[in-house]
Amino acid sequence: MSNPNAAKSRPPKKSDIKALEKRWGAKVWAIGFTGVPSLLIRGQNRLGLSPVQLNVLLQLLDHWLKRGNMPFPAKKTIAERMGMTPRYIQQIIKELEDDQFVKRKFRKTSVGDWDTNVYDLGGLVRKLRELEPEFTKAK
Repeated sequence: MSNPNAAKSRPPKKSDIKALEKRWGAKVWAIGFTGVPSLLIRGQNRLGLSPVQLNVLLQLLDHWLKRGNMPFPAKKTIAERMGMTPRYIQQIIKELEDDQFVKRKFRKTSVGDWDTNVYDLGGLVRKLRELEPEFTKAK
């Protein structure tokens, strides 16, 4: 028997989007939204994520607009959003990389200067897929 709470691989219905827009208000909704699996929020402790690590992942997810295009926000942007220093954000991203949630890919501009990193979130996706059966079974 299928679990009605299990993740479905379907795009959201227009009626679902409209309901969310109505909940938050058109002006708030027009600024944008981020798709975050509930499993990331519910499984935070099980995944071993600190509140700051989870927030950094959410910031990265906010920049992940298309499946094939990994996010590349500046650490300064994330730091400003969170009220922290870019150096601290760099440390948190290093922790997330060490724990295999993200993989940094270094980039250079066309003139050879360092550019923002690209963050491959494949590790986060893998970890959530591995955790899913545990949560599905608990339901």
